[in-house]
Amino acid sequence: MIFLGALKRCKESKLGDYPFHMPVINELNHLNFDSPVTFFIGENGCGKTTLLESMVVLSRSINLVPEEFKSMTGSKALSLSFELEWHKKTSRGFYLKSQSFITYIQYIDRMKSETRQEVELLKEEYMDRSRYAYELATGPYLKTLGALTNRYGEGLDKMSHGEGYLELFKSRLVPEGLYILDEPELSLSPMRQLSLIALMKEMVAKDCQFIIITHSPILMAFEDAIIYEFSHDGIKEVEYGDVEHVTLTRDFLNNPKRYLRYL
Repeated sequence: MIFLGALKRCKESKLGDYPFHMPVINELNHLNFDSPVTFFIGENGCGKTTLLESMVVLSRSINLVPEEFKSMTGSKALSLSFELEWHKKTSRGFYLKSQSFITYIQYIDRMKSETRQEVELLKEEYMDRSRYAYELATGPYLKTLGALTNRYGEGLDKMSHGEGYLELFKSRLVPEGLYILDEPELSLSPMRQLSLIALMKEMVAKDCQFIIITHSPILMAFEDAIIYEFSHDGIKEVEYGDVEHVTLTRDFLNNPKRYLRYL
């Protein structure tokens, strides 16, 4: 299922301060999403994350980063220059930036810890009152703890980085969702990246759509995905076999000494 059909400019932008200092962004008029899986690729600093986060703002996707750690001022400004074209709107899905994953699991752990502390404080406060009154007071807190445990298990922080990332990802996936990811491979070994591809294939079959920034030749190989390459010359669709990350990785693995001797 393709929910988000296109990103379309609705307001002209002029070169200026961030995020309007990048010609590639200012000159973008239209970007189609004709596949359930779309990749944004390119070197750092070419505007991928800024554009992606402006889409997060426009789509009102759930951002899996605590409010106090979000910094999307530039993306919010850029979002005023664009609008989204939907085939069908969905409120399901989320945005996850891999670099913020540790922040998120620390936030979940803090929520559980603070909730347990509240329960302990209520034990003392309600020591001389009825059991019924105590249960009424602690009910909401115990419900919160139960919901967090049911969704995330005993603790994502107890797992390896890659295991925790995949567990978080699996716990939040639902059919008919739009999932926007920024460099998920940062948390994942090559084998875990294949596990992510398997999860994505399963969810595409359940009418999900993915838009992903990546540098990973493994993820880019997802069958029938569209790959948009960002460069200082603009944004263009490229075939997997023509992606520089892919050709460079293949050449390096075939003959690493040829590259290393010049470093």
